[in-house]
Amino acid sequence: MKYSHFWAALAAFSLLSLNAWAAPKKSAKSAAPATPYEAAVQKLSDKDPSVRRQGADALGEMRNPEAAPALIRVLTDVSPQVRSSAVDALGVMRFQGAGAVIAKMLETDKDATVRQTAAIALGYMGNRALISSLLKGLDDPHDGTRFASVNSLGILRDPSTSKALAEKLKDPDPRMRKSASYALSRLQDKSAVPALLESLKQSRSTETALNGQPKGDATVAASMLRSLGEMGDKAMIPKVKPFMEDPDPSVRIAAAHSLYLLGDSTGLPMARKFLKDKNSGSRKMAVDILGHMGAPSDLAALRGMGDDPDPQVKESLKSAIQFLSPRPASPKKQKR
Repeated sequence: MKYSHFWAALAAFSLLSLNAWAAPKKSAKSAAPATPYEAAVQKLSDKDPSVRRQGADALGEMRNPEAAPALIRVLTDVSPQVRSSAVDALGVMRFQGAGAVIAKMLETDKDATVRQTAAIALGYMGNRALISSLLKGLDDPHDGTRFASVNSLGILRDPSTSKALAEKLKDPDPRMRKSASYALSRLQDKSAVPALLESLKQSRSTETALNGQPKGDATVAASMLRSLGEMGDKAMIPKVKPFMEDPDPSVRIAAAHSLYLLGDSTGLPMARKFLKDKNSGSRKMAVDILGHMGAPSDLAALRGMGDDPDPQVKESLKSAIQFLSPRPASPKKQKR
């Protein structure tokens, strides 16, 4: 080898060695996260809000309570989508330590979606100490937040909220009246019965409300009847029976089902007529009535519905057939 080649090779080797020695080692901070949990937490600090939201969503799916401090830090994120995902994650974790902050967000956050998510999260958490914020949510300007507040109050089942929920039975929106009716049925507070009866009466009215919409709504009537049945107050039986003569078939079967819930079998003949109704909800109510109050002679009709396309009707059919089917006789013990 010529000397010039030798010295050139030696210089190249020395340069490579120097570069390798001088190259900075990767810091632990830039190392790839070891677990999906660590990766999700790391995303919460990303500059891109969509990535931060992905991190919050992932942590919510993992439901690891160790993520709570990191999620609480992003409750003040500038992005409402990130805040909403963090609230949802803490809600599904039922992390009580974030309850007061989330309740305040329901009251004050400027973004409607964040407020709605906060109302839902408070229902998950089940902390009755935060009810005052949900009561304020009933009057939120955003529809979704009002509905979420009603539903969460129903989940919490605190009788002290009965009066506020009963006021929602007067709401011009029939969807709100149905939501309030369902929430009240979960409270099981019989002091709400007069308000439910009044709303039921209004739902069959031919009058027009102040907003120009008709007061009458069969779906609202059916909801009120269901709630009255679930209250379990047998004094309601004579109040419910007249609605079995209602012009609307959905109201008639709802009245029969309400009576069944109150332990009255007056609606049995009607239930038999509704087994083939085009409405799946009506068929399900008919099956429920017959399954618990019917006779063995009803089994043939129930078994004939085995090809019903609705999964909920099929589920009710299984219970009804099992309940009505004769029990096999237990074997007699042989005398010794």
